Amino acid sequence: MQGKGLEVKLSVVMHPKALVMKVGTPIKDVRRLMLQNNIHHVPLVDNQGRVVDLLLWLDISDRKWNKRPEQVVIMAGGKGTRLDPFTKILPKPLIPLGDKPIAEVSLQRYITKLPFVS
Repeated sequence: MQGKGLEVKLSVVMHPKALVMKVGTPIKDVRRLMLQNNIHHVPLVDNQGRVVDLLLWLDISDRKWNKRPEQVVIMAGGKGTRLDPFTKILPKPLIPLGDKPIAEVSLQRYITKLPFVS
C-alpha cells in the first residue's frame, strides 16, 4: 500500500486493470495468462466480479517438485501497527476473516494445498 494507512480509499492503491480469471476457466488458459504476464498468482472471480479464490503457479504448474516434510510456523509477534486499530483488540492471527480467525483460514488453505494439487 506504499506506506498509506488503512483509511486510504481503495481506488488510490488498487490496480485499475487487474488480471483475473473467471470460475470455470480451463487451467491451460490460466497457465498461459501467467506465463505471458510473468505472474505467479491470479485471482479467480465469480460472475459478479467478486474474488472467490487465488490460483497460485505452484498449484497449477506441471512441474514436479521435490517433496519434503512440510512445517508450518505462524509468526505472531509483531507490534500490530499495520492493522491498527484491529490489533489493539486482537492479535492478527485471531482477527476474523469471514467467520474464522486468520490463523485457521491460513492453516486450512495450507492443508488443502498439500501436496500442491489444485
